[in-house]
Amino acid sequence: MQVRTVLILDGILTIVLGPLFFFFGRNILQFLGSPAGDDALVLMRLYGGMLVMNGIFFLGSANTTDNAVRKSFLYGSLVVDGISACVLAYAAYTGVFNGWGYGGAAVFATVWLLFLFALLRLDELKVFTIIASEDDILAAVNQARTKKMQVRVRGSAHSVDKAIFTDKFKTWLKAGNEMNLYMSDYDEIVAVDPKTRRVEVQAGCHLGADPFDPAQKAIWERSLLYKLDAMGWALPDLGGITHQTVAGFLMTGSSGGSVKYSIDDAIYAFRFIDGNGEIQTASRDRNIDLFNAVGVSMGLLGVISTVTFQCVPKYDIVGQEATTYDTGAAIDLFGKGDKARPSLQKFMTDTEYMRMMWWPQKGVRKAVVWQARRMTRSDYNKETNPPNGPGKNPFKPKPYLELGENTLLAEIGASLFYTLIGNLSKLGALGRFLNKHLSWILTKVLNLFVVNDADAKPPGPQKFWDHYYNSLPMDNQMRDNLMPTEFTELWIPIEKTEAVMNALLQHYEKNGLSATGTYACEIYAAKRSRFWLSPAYNQNVVRIDVFWFARNAGNPAKTFYPQFWKLLKPFGFRPHWGKFLPPADSDTGREYMRQQYPRWDDFVKLRRKHDPQNLFLTRYWRDYFA
Repeated sequence: MQVRTVLILDGILTIVLGPLFFFFGRNILQFLGSPAGDDALVLMRLYGGMLVMNGIFFLGSANTTDNAVRKSFLYGSLVVDGISACVLAYAAYTGVFNGWGYGGAAVFATVWLLFLFALLRLDELKVFTIIASEDDILAAVNQARTKKMQVRVRGSAHSVDKAIFTDKFKTWLKAGNEMNLYMSDYDEIVAVDPKTRRVEVQAGCHLGADPFDPAQKAIWERSLLYKLDAMGWALPDLGGITHQTVAGFLMTGSSGGSVKYSIDDAIYAFRFIDGNGEIQTASRDRNIDLFNAVGVSMGLLGVISTVTFQCVPKYDIVGQEATTYDTGAAIDLFGKGDKARPSLQKFMTDTEYMRMMWWPQKGVRKAVVWQARRMTRSDYNKETNPPNGPGKNPFKPKPYLELGENTLLAEIGASLFYTLIGNLSKLGALGRFLNKHLSWILTKVLNLFVVNDADAKPPGPQKFWDHYYNSLPMDNQMRDNLMPTEFTELWIPIEKTEAVMNALLQHYEKNGLSATGTYACEIYAAKRSRFWLSPAYNQNVVRIDVFWFARNAGNPAKTFYPQFWKLLKPFGFRPHWGKFLPPADSDTGREYMRQQYPRWDDFVKLRRKHDPQNLFLTRYWRDYFA
């Protein structure tokens, strides 16, 4: 729940309750079982008036991004609630309440906890050093150099925590010898060149909106995609979500699902402050080795200040999502394919944008294949521009719907289901009974929600056409707080796709639920990259994302992912840097990864040159790059 939501709910609640307390105070007191004397009535009316005023202020403050304003109203409300709590506690102590009175006190306590939660969300920012300018970055790095402090930067926190923060980072405590920077006030476009279609943007700018931004500033209108669209420009590809900051997305080598387009192709230059406190610039044309090193560097060379993008004209996409049994898909997922059914490798190579969700559980075995391409002039017709076709009316998007029309209800249901089955070990005898029948239960539930096109209403694949920034990031529709998902993401040369798919299939069939898990396996493609530590360095890849519901009991890095690291090691996988990595001391750890990257040692040398004091090298990253 966002702070703004708390403010709105509280505003509505207090505006409703205030007049009731003022005009019907005596009746309410009698209903609660409390003596309705004149003194108590005066206090009720006074409190009712204060509630109305609070409500008005809360609703007003909900529309500001100034956290100081929000915090002042929340603290003010807590003071009023503190007085009320004393009165309620005294009433409870003296036993003047009836059952309704105690129920009202419980409701009050719940609301108070929501206030406390909202304040804690605001106070998340206390542990960060807020960046508003490049001078702020320079000051932070130079302070760290002088005091030998560790420095890291928070983006959207979409990576694993250890990859993001300093060693001793706590959400409630700012460590004295560490700095975690947050660029919530550093998100503007600073230069535009209409002739070359280049834009230089500050590193803290989010690609799209981020509903979980603790500063509550990452709205759509402040995003890079919004600003580019207003200029008639676009990025060539996007990932499954666009909550990330510009720098955060790039630093871990993140990518969309295409071997024809890549956001890496749009990167023209970086400007960053290194561990020597010096401003460095690198581009396709200048300091090329440094450019290729910093492009995917996990923040280990310095703090990114700006990124310059070479944009493309804005575009729309048209596509479909088909759900079938994996053996009945329009793609030959496990073979070489033919003229009627291309192999998965050929499909990935020929399709502009794609993503597949594979549900490999026994009794399910379904593939959900999403594909799209850029719209051409002939695609703008009476269906996409009703009723008179192109030139007569504006484009009428039909967005992709990941969970159908009732997204929230579907997510709540899925969240409850996965939370239950992921914690059966905590439910005693009931848990043991359900676990005994889990395979049967899972088959029934998944087949209920992952419906073949032939059985859908209406039958057939879902068709969509939309602005690229809405439907390329198809997972923006999923709420991270309802469906928190963790995964290890393994990038493998695309020519090994058939062998990888068969290895996975055999592993799933042999080991059952312990291998398939209860969730899906996501399969993407990615275009080759020039950046030294990109998992797609010098090769097109197929990406295997092994999903894990984050509220499951246990640690997937110990109990689930290792089987896939072992299984796919012979294929020379490279892991996504922001997701779960094999332990550095394992047989798929540091030395194995070093063998997968031809320029690994060159990167390490540059890292030492630009960060001789190891300001950016946490314990987590030291295990891989020291």
